[in-house]
Amino acid sequence: MGNFNFGSIAKVSTETSGNYLRPYNVYKNVKFAGVSEPLTGNTKDGGTWKAWDFTFEAPEGIYNERIFEPTEKSQTRAKVTNANGHETELPSEFERTLYFAAQVVEAFRPEKAEAFKKQCEKITTFDDFIKCLKTVLSNPSKTAELLLTGRTYEGSVYAKLPNFVRIGKDGNPYTSEKFVGENLALSSYELQKKKEYESAKPTNMDTVAPTASGAKGSEDMDYDSLL
Repeated sequence: MGNFNFGSIAKVSTETSGNYLRPYNVYKNVKFAGVSEPLTGNTKDGGTWKAWDFTFEAPEGIYNERIFEPTEKSQTRAKVTNANGHETELPSEFERTLYFAAQVVEAFRPEKAEAFKKQCEKITTFDDFIKCLKTVLSNPSKTAELLLTGRTYEGSVYAKLPNFVRIGKDGNPYTSEKFVGENLALSSYELQKKKEYESAKPTNMDTVAPTASGAKGSEDMDYDSLL
């Protein structure tokens, strides 16, 4: 028989990892667990994409929100027409990213929210924007609540953030729902979807099909003010 080091059991953790949060819930005592290193891949049209995962960690598990580097297309607002023929303008992916960042910083580093906004005025590349976010969120000062809804893909329901930014009648984007912060609650529509989800077969976690690419660097950033 070989030499077995049974003493290594001291290093064994019985905590589960990789448990993903379920749709249609408000989770409490959520920590911001960090921003990943850049992720890259190929798009269907032969291009490439670059993205970062933002991880939220609750006692029940984790949720990852993937933010893609913007392209020209991601700065374009789409329009949809409902069954009554009413046309609605949707925020661009870039606008959604900015509103996402603002909510996360205000939830986990509220004391640095103004410094973050001032630093963003100097930013010229998306890499610098991510670096700025990583810096300000590197030492979260508090926990928060996280609200997740769901989306259906190929018959399964996956957790996702709600539609937290919309376009107003004046043509400007606005925060339509808080997904992270305090005293969050599902809307009546979301509660109905939660009831439908819980009466059906449960599913796992959201995996995002990517699209995006391109940018380079800038300087003149005061990262010390964000720490």
